[in-house]
Amino acid sequence: MLNRVKKFMGATMLAGMMVCTVGGITTYANNNVDTNFSFQFQNKQSITPKRAKTDTSKMYMKCTSLSSGASYTAHAVAYKSYSDKVAIDCSAGKTYLFDSKGKYHYMTNLVKERGYSIGAIAANPNYGYKFSASGKWSPDNVNKY
Repeated sequence: MLNRVKKFMGATMLAGMMVCTVGGITTYANNNVDTNFSFQFQNKQSITPKRAKTDTSKMYMKCTSLSSGASYTAHAVAYKSYSDKVAIDCSAGKTYLFDSKGKYHYMTNLVKERGYSIGAIAANPNYGYKFSASGKWSPDNVNKY
């Protein structure tokens, strides 16, 4: 009888540990919720709002609105703090062209690898005139690309 109780208790504890471990894995969530951006280009760079970068996945950006005939090129940046005004290039030399509505990219970045935890996307107009662009972006993505 004592042996049965010990086996039952051991099995119960093992099952409890497995539930806690699996529960911990399934409740983990990276910062992949899309938020809106709106750029009003006037011959200078525009940057999305700063957001927490929680993993090494690629950033995501989708352009949903773009002035006719316009385009911009974007890349990943990082910040030391939310109050910091200086963006640090973490693009690994990769830039992405947005030249039409509906265009999207999973963007290479080295934000976490370089020890930062705050990311954003910097965008530069490809032409010198004024135009607007808007869409959605996220610092992490579910696919881990």
